[in-house]
Amino acid sequence: MKLEKLLIYIFDKLNTVHNDFKSLYNGYEKDGEGYPFLAVLYNPTSIQYSKEIVWIDSGDRTNELRQKQYDMIKFKKLTMQLFFDFTMDSSKSFEDYFNFFELITTECIRFNKREDGGDSTRGDSSENKIYRPPTLYISWGKNKNKIPHALDGGVYIVVKIYWSYKMFDRDGNVLRATADITFEEIREDGMNEESNKERRVSAGHRMIANSMKKSLKG
Repeated sequence: MKLEKLLIYIFDKLNTVHNDFKSLYNGYEKDGEGYPFLAVLYNPTSIQYSKEIVWIDSGDRTNELRQKQYDMIKFKKLTMQLFFDFTMDSSKSFEDYFNFFELITTECIRFNKREDGGDSTRGDSSENKIYRPPTLYISWGKNKNKIPHALDGGVYIVVKIYWSYKMFDRDGNVLRATADITFEEIREDGMNEESNKERRVSAGHRMIANSMKKSLKG
C-alpha cells in the first residue's frame, strides 16, 4: 500500500509572484493546474485542531442564560509538528524544505488595492501593488474524511512557524530539525481573525480553491 504524504499547495499563480521569488516558486513540483506543492518528508504524528466560539457579557442579570451573548465563531486553526531527518538520505537537503516554508511566510504574492476597499490581482499601477504571503491548501490522501473537520478542504495561511535544529554535520549543515507550524483558515470574505490588517483573498482564489478540491478528489 502506497504511503500518502501530506501535501501543502501554494494557491497563487506564477503571474502574481514577485520577480525575486519566481525561480524559487518554479523549483517545486506542480500539479496539473500548475500549482506548486511540497510533500512533507515525514507525515505529522499529531495535528491539533482548534475552533473558538466567542461569547460576550450581555450585562443582563435578570436571567443566567441571558448573561452571555453569542458574538462570533472564529475560524479554525491547525497546528502540526513536522520532523526532518537527513542522516540516512543525502538526495534531499534541509534547504529544500526550509526554502518552501520561507516562501509561504514571505510577502511575495502581488495583489492590488481598489478604491472600494476590495482587492484585485489585476492592474499595472505600481503604486497600488502590495504583497502578502501565499494562501495554501493542505491535502492528505484522497479520503478527505480521514481527519474530520480539520483537513476538510479549507484554504489556509501560516500564522506562526517555529524551527528547532536538532543535529548538524561537521560543516554546520542541518541534519535533523522540527518545525511547529500553525495554519489558520481564511474567512470566505478573506478576513483573517488574527491579523489587524485586512488580508483578503480574491474571488479568483475561491474559484481556484473549488477547482482544486475537485481535481484532488479525482
